[in-house]
Amino acid sequence: HEESESLECDGLSDPGNNMHADPQGALASHVGAGNQLTLSFQGEVYVFDSVSPEKVQAVLLLLGGREVINICPSSSHVNNKRSNLPHRVASLMRFREKRKERNFDKKIRYTVRKEVAQRMQRSRGQFISSKSKPEDGSASTTSWDGFQNWGSDKQPLGAAACHHCGISAKSTPMMRRGPDGPRTLCNACGLVWANKGMMRDL
Repeated sequence: HEESESLECDGLSDPGNNMHADPQGALASHVGAGNQLTLSFQGEVYVFDSVSPEKVQAVLLLLGGREVINICPSSSHVNNKRSNLPHRVASLMRFREKRKERNFDKKIRYTVRKEVAQRMQRSRGQFISSKSKPEDGSASTTSWDGFQNWGSDKQPLGAAACHHCGISAKSTPMMRRGPDGPRTLCNACGLVWANKGMMRDL
């Protein structure tokens, strides 16, 4: 083996055969703990057993002139990688459990909101107060009828101005129901009265 290895090194040290110039040139690799060196050169593969890391380093220096640090990992380094693997798996498991808990909390919060939304009463898809539902329905119907009559010669029924803020009925989108009856409040005052049961601050 020593003789064949020396011949191989002499052949590889030829300046015309540079590893960096020829992509199919020489390739040196050191495999595992068996200390086996495999050389591939111009389609021929050479295998050498019981080669020390120092000799591999010398061959690489002859080929490219560059020093390679830690070309063959020591057995302790490989063992450290293997011992770190269970720790990585355990940390990944902990991370996934935390992620599941975060998603679970979000789902719980959404379920609560969904139950509340289902209990709420709606009118045309919008939430309404249970107290103001009958008033809102009649107010929207009567106020829409009154709003349609603005273009005719007949004056709409109801007040000409808001009973609370005094704004003209022509200056608000529609008159709404108030404590004095239908179409007695402007749009803003009527909405506050319907939602809160009290007059808005002026």
